Amino acid sequence: MNNKRHRTIFLVFIGLFLMNCEGNSQSSTKVKTNDIATVKNVLDSLLQSERANELLSNYLSHSAYQFQIIYTQINRDSSNQAHLNTFEYQVNEDVYFYPASTVKLPLTLLALEKLYLAGVDRDTELRSDGSHSGAIAVSGDWTAPNHQASIQHYIKKIFVVSDNDASNRLYDFLGRKYIHETLAEKGYENVQILHRLGIPKEQHGAATNKFTNEVSFFQEGQLLYQQPALEDKSIYDFSNKPTNFQYSNRLPLRNLNQMLTNVLFPKHFSDSCHFTILPSDRKYLLQCMATLPRESEYPNYLSLLKPGEYPPDGYRKYFLFANESQIPAHFRVFSKVGMGFNHLTDAAYIVDFENGVEFILTATIAVPNNQYNDGLIFLKNLGQLMHEYELKRYRSFEPDFEELEGLEFE
Repeated sequence: MNNKRHRTIFLVFIGLFLMNCEGNSQSSTKVKTNDIATVKNVLDSLLQSERANELLSNYLSHSAYQFQIIYTQINRDSSNQAHLNTFEYQVNEDVYFYPASTVKLPLTLLALEKLYLAGVDRDTELRSDGSHSGAIAVSGDWTAPNHQASIQHYIKKIFVVSDNDASNRLYDFLGRKYIHETLAEKGYENVQILHRLGIPKEQHGAATNKFTNEVSFFQEGQLLYQQPALEDKSIYDFSNKPTNFQYSNRLPLRNLNQMLTNVLFPKHFSDSCHFTILPSDRKYLLQCMATLPRESEYPNYLSLLKPGEYPPDGYRKYFLFANESQIPAHFRVFSKVGMGFNHLTDAAYIVDFENGVEFILTATIAVPNNQYNDGLIFLKNLGQLMHEYELKRYRSFEPDFEELEGLEFE
């Protein structure tokens, strides 16, 4: 492919990797993270600055946007170990936002863990039947190099272009009851993934969402693992959501931020809960989170939006680069975004190799009347504000990105 970008990045580790997470959404403090109360003024000060007024004045003065922001500052010590400070602005779990495609991050983590527990590799051939009314069977995937469907290929499609069908295949593999019971065990009781994606809101409460297809994995034509068709008969609490979203998915911003930070810096979380994921699977996940559409050979996204063109680099990178045709080569953005039903959300680890900058930013904004361009401008400019701050911020030790190796982009 033309215009391929090659950069290697990966956290070095040995043996089986346990990604610890802290699901307690009542506190934004984390293990090995400084008390947020001692550093709470960073976002307040930035958003009251003259620069913020230049970039975000239209949003800061209108309550209708209902934006929430979480920013994690990363400081390295002499051994290059990361120390995190987390800051919040207007984060309120009582203010609902539709998470859209950001729920694909927990679905991916759960799917990789379930594969490990079942003894199935992520690239194993997957087939699915049409077990219930309206279900779509899967016998292959023509966008894969071997034309076989697999969890591996679905994960790539999920993070490169936010493919809904790929996400729905993970939903079938997991089953709705398993999703909620497992997340609750890990401390994420407030997360609700109740329906497939890419469907009208009126269908969020449809009975078809409680049914999932039979899913089978084959190795060289031989059945390796099979999960039967399932029905979730659980009763869920819808009282913590507005009436017009009562049957919709829910992923509080703190939980989303914790899941992303968990992937990146697992040692900063207690071991009260964890996603059990192989090192090679984590490496692949990080690679997919940062791959741009033009860098993907399988699937090939040429002509996805316009004939003869690749989607812009900023197609699914909202902070700093929303809809920008090309992201500078010294940046990598590991992220998952969501857009739908008047809400925009981004959770990203932004790395500027040239200037030795790294930070985590998670934010959501309500956009009245589906004015998504307004939301994209907000997230893009917010990313710019935080990057400019990071460029000026004093660091005792510059991050050593030499140890980040192993990821290669197609």
